[in-house]
Amino acid sequence: MDTGEEIPYERLEIVPYTKRTIEAQEKVDQEGNDQDADQQFAESMENVADKDTLREDTLTTQKLDKEQDAYK
Repeated sequence: MDTGEEIPYERLEIVPYTKRTIEAQEKVDQEGNDQDADQQFAESMENVADKDTLREDTLTTQKLDKEQDAYK
């Protein structure tokens, strides 16, 4: 939300990580001055995803293991 405008729920359903309304994003795209920031954001999201997928013992896997043990 770098423009301060509220992002419609429908847009967030489609692009949950967006920080702009469609109109604001179109303006930025036309100006082309925010490409570096978007690229850095995309790379940081990839790094987070990689860390989460590589880590086997997450809270989610612990809960799933516990539930499976309950049914044995």
